[in-house]
Amino acid sequence: MAANWMRRLGRLREPAIRVWRALLVCGACAVILSAASVSLLALAIAFSDDEQIQEHLLGAVENGSFLPQSYPMSPYGHVGHSNDMFTDCVAFGTNLSNRDDSLLYRMAASPFVGRTSPENDSGFAAADQPCETLVAALEKGDVKANAPYLRFWHGYQVYMRPLLSLVSLENFRRITATLFLAALVVFAAQAARWFGPLAWPVTLLPFFLVGDFLSVPAITTHALSLTWIFLSAALVPIILERSPGARTIFLPAFVFCAGMIGNFVSFLLNPPLAPALIAFLAIAGASRDRSSEAARNVLYAAGLVALWFAGFFTEWIAKLVFASAVLGLDAVYSEVAGQMGAYAHEGLERKVGLLGATWRNIAPNWIFFGVILLSMASAFSIVGYGTWRGRFSRDDVKDFLAMLTPLMAIVVWVEANFSHSEIHVGFVNRSFLLFSVIPLLAVLLIWRRGVRARP
Repeated sequence: MAANWMRRLGRLREPAIRVWRALLVCGACAVILSAASVSLLALAIAFSDDEQIQEHLLGAVENGSFLPQSYPMSPYGHVGHSNDMFTDCVAFGTNLSNRDDSLLYRMAASPFVGRTSPENDSGFAAADQPCETLVAALEKGDVKANAPYLRFWHGYQVYMRPLLSLVSLENFRRITATLFLAALVVFAAQAARWFGPLAWPVTLLPFFLVGDFLSVPAITTHALSLTWIFLSAALVPIILERSPGARTIFLPAFVFCAGMIGNFVSFLLNPPLAPALIAFLAIAGASRDRSSEAARNVLYAAGLVALWFAGFFTEWIAKLVFASAVLGLDAVYSEVAGQMGAYAHEGLERKVGLLGATWRNIAPNWIFFGVILLSMASAFSIVGYGTWRGRFSRDDVKDFLAMLTPLMAIVVWVEANFSHSEIHVGFVNRSFLLFSVIPLLAVLLIWRRGVRARP
């Protein structure tokens, strides 16, 4: 009996050691990336030219490429949160022409150009919108970032401010669009290596045909966030193939760092998109090589999802701690609690019930929902037919179902943040297009695996 227990403990010891090593590496990454966040922001704010940024924005206003509308219709018919210039105008006005404030204040408070009221110093208390406010200030020559927005890092400034100091807004958008489309191509190319040539249309078409990816390249804040999401996912196959022992140390550490960077550059736009893609690719990689059982793959993928969100929230906490040290705990508590209360109140007014936010995002319109339904029906029909014909084994079906489990990360996130998710359907629903992409990629994998296994 004692010998059996010793053997069991011996088998558990090595996995426990690997977990602790991975956690220690993630802890070191948290310290390094938090320090890097502060340092990069300081450099971007201190050494970019506010006057040139203001001049380039004003030039765009004068030539009509920067409109005083927070939610205009895009050339492709996208409106509301599907063409979110509101967030871009907040970003363009963040720390603009406020050099009389201290650098620490500018980093911690992250003020943007917005009107304030005596009752509330938040720019969002004003009746007008940030695009209208910023354009009016540019035209009057009276620009100053004065409305604190401290609950995010606003890390896009590291990219936006130096580049917008050098080039016009039109060229700035072209560069951003090129980076975004390049990240999509890299991701689709990696998917095609694993899942075959059909992965190109399966991966890209839903986002462009029923999503808003035709309009996204012109929306800087969204394009930057999505660029990192797809680029970080594209690196997963490379890491798994080229790094010995990647699944024990390197990939978990990378996923944790990816979550931190995702928070740094994002406005809480599509957080679950990245961990769902990464978890799916981790399961697909193991299923492709038949390296472990489906249940073990699902458990490992769930750990990666948890690590991504751990990194995401670690970076968020780091910003709130930094802001509290500079501005005081009361200022941070006031903004965070006030915003959470506003979302909770609006959620109650909208009466978002259980899975209500999920339904609103998975079916914002019947075309969107129809594509998801058709994709899932096609995937399950192929699996059913292949099983009936003896092409797919029981293990193939298990692997297929295992690859669908990361979709739950999207549902859990949306339901945990039901009010925010229901209010911002126009961009939150991008994540639900994975309900179209992942089932078809999973079918392609087991089909391709079966072809290779034939004598």
